[in-house]
Amino acid sequence: MNINQYAVYQLKEIAELAAYRSRSYQYLTEHHFQVIVQNYQQAYFTKLFTSDTPEMIRKRLEEHRPKNFRGRPFGIGDVIVINQQGEITAYFVDKDSLVVVAGFIRSSSSGILVTLDTKNLFIDGCAGTWMATEECVVESQHFFLMQHEVYKEKAPNVIVDASGKLVSTEIRKGLDEDARKKILDYLHPPLIEKPVNQKFSLHQMEHYQKFYENGEYVRAVESTTEQNYNMIDGCANNLPKPRIINGRESVLDKLRIRQMAREKQKSSQEQSADMERNRK
Repeated sequence: MNINQYAVYQLKEIAELAAYRSRSYQYLTEHHFQVIVQNYQQAYFTKLFTSDTPEMIRKRLEEHRPKNFRGRPFGIGDVIVINQQGEITAYFVDKDSLVVVAGFIRSSSSGILVTLDTKNLFIDGCAGTWMATEECVVESQHFFLMQHEVYKEKAPNVIVDASGKLVSTEIRKGLDEDARKKILDYLHPPLIEKPVNQKFSLHQMEHYQKFYENGEYVRAVESTTEQNYNMIDGCANNLPKPRIINGRESVLDKLRIRQMAREKQKSSQEQSADMERNRK
């Protein structure tokens, strides 16, 4: 499933972070400020075009503010987080460049892009845009309940993982026990077992069937005289094979072998009849 989206994060509107707002990356580094998602809030979220580069995104946001962009005007100090087919990269918007920030999105959990602040999320396989309403952690992984931004309570919710990948649909009662069970099923999908001896059995059947393709009498009588299908080789009860004379099987030898096969079959049938009479 391809995930191509990007988000813009801005410092939270709290007094403790006011001194670090709109500062250069060097300033933040010198003052030992951590550029991590816990200090930021999501201001914008949208699709990533195939041709998009970080520089193109920056220029586009500087020239035009999207209608659903929340927060302060885009600029220095913001962080652009790009999710390209599940690969997450964060870029700090500096004065004259974009600085790659390692570990911006929860360094302990790689691939995280969705948070409780997420809005305008495009989910593969689901129409429209979605917003996060609840969060839960199952087996140390984050999952989010997403609500349709247009239909809201009128439409079933869905669950996505922290990278925006669809986990389950038709969620109507929030992150209850049934929803958690669906998450567990997603984490541990049932294994489909394959028959162990299927290939071997097919090989045996092909070996058995190929000796009936030419319809020869000797091949046909083998099924009644040989002990099992593994012994079907074109010579009933290990009868001799015809000699090759001038590149062709001897017609006389083939007639003799057929006669021997008839006699063996007749003898086998008589023995079976005697056994049947004795049993009665």
